[in-house]
Amino acid sequence: MISPFLDVLVTRSDSGAISTSVFRKPTFSGLYLNWNSFVPKKYKRGLVFCLINRAWRLCSSNIIFHEELVFVKNTLANGYPGNFIESCINRFLSSKFTNTSEQPPVYGPDKKRVTLCLPYRGCASEKVSRQLHRLIGKVAPWISFQAHM
Repeated sequence: MISPFLDVLVTRSDSGAISTSVFRKPTFSGLYLNWNSFVPKKYKRGLVFCLINRAWRLCSSNIIFHEELVFVKNTLANGYPGNFIESCINRFLSSKFTNTSEQPPVYGPDKKRVTLCLPYRGCASEKVSRQLHRLIGKVAPWISFQAHM
């Protein structure tokens, strides 16, 4: 028996075992943000992470999760570089399987949070953001700098 529920495809086998996977409507077109769109790369990375996280949360077994990753790769392969997708998958999986509790505690005052909104002008905006982040890290390490585009 197969029944969709809120983006989840719930399947019951003859033995009574229930499995879940990602559900897509019959009208699903497979169109996502185009790689050549004039948007920051973090939006493109965010799309890939979103699709991987959706699969991670909804798939009930490793086999179904792997099939969903193959689907995501094939869907995004029409414009996204393969190494970009692979690096996003590797980064996502390593964040799930590495133990972050082993990091030593940080002592001292809390960092002052500073946010700067920059207009998006392509690579130039990303370069300015990186340079500001690096400069503020050297000059004022007590500031937590974040640039939004």
